[in-house]
Amino acid sequence: MSMFLTKAPLWVWPLLVLLLVVGLRAARSRETSLAPYLFLPLLGGITLNTLAHLPAPFLVWGAWLLAYGLGTASGYALQRRWLVARAGWRVTLRGEWLTLLVVLTIFGASFATGVLRATAPDAIGATAFLILFPAVTGLCAGSFLGRSLQLFLSPTQA
Repeated sequence: MSMFLTKAPLWVWPLLVLLLVVGLRAARSRETSLAPYLFLPLLGGITLNTLAHLPAPFLVWGAWLLAYGLGTASGYALQRRWLVARAGWRVTLRGEWLTLLVVLTIFGASFATGVLRATAPDAIGATAFLILFPAVTGLCAGSFLGRSLQLFLSPTQA
């Protein structure tokens, strides 16, 4: 177990702390600017480099795109539950735990892929991995886009 902690690149741990802060902040009701939601879909792009280096690109990108579409639709629908009010570039949101779950899922999937690449590289080429990893990360990434779209497309309330 200590090998996982010591062999991981140093930048992984500050990234984990940042993702935890983002996720825990989202768990609290708050009024905030819409500006960060312009960039929220970029969080889903964390795994794109990994996806680009996997074998069977048709399978990988097909699974990712399908899941991304489902994630976008789901995120769009779910964000309605948490949107309390919108006034111009300000929104009031209920606290929710999905953000923490999603960022930790993306982080964990990326970390697990790095571990597999180092310890069991043949597993990366397995069909189950080539469908499951893109599907999970695509669903998570799409949820960020859907949530942002819901916030920007919702009508401003006077």
